[in-house]
Amino acid sequence: MAASSRAAAIVRLFLLRCIHSVYLMHLAFAEALRTLQMNLWLRRSALSAAIPRVPAHLGLALGDEPIDMRRLADMVGWCAELGIHRITLCDAHGMLLQVASSREA
Repeated sequence: MAASSRAAAIVRLFLLRCIHSVYLMHLAFAEALRTLQMNLWLRRSALSAAIPRVPAHLGLALGDEPIDMRRLADMVGWCAELGIHRITLCDAHGMLLQVASSREA
């Protein structure tokens, strides 16, 4: 009797882990889709906007939130597509310098 209840507990645990894995994959897929849709919308709206004068230099001051390097790279790419080829990034905590030095090492 103890062996069958232990086997049932193992099967239940396995099924819960499977369900949890499927749920996590769903969340990751939904987030990826949401990010893709936002990137496409931003790209279309940025490139279709009528800009009377495009600045030659853009400065970005980053706040206290964690820096998402992919979104920052997207923003730099959008600037390049719009013709802004000089960008200054400022962050109060030096996170960009830490990331840059860790990638050089």
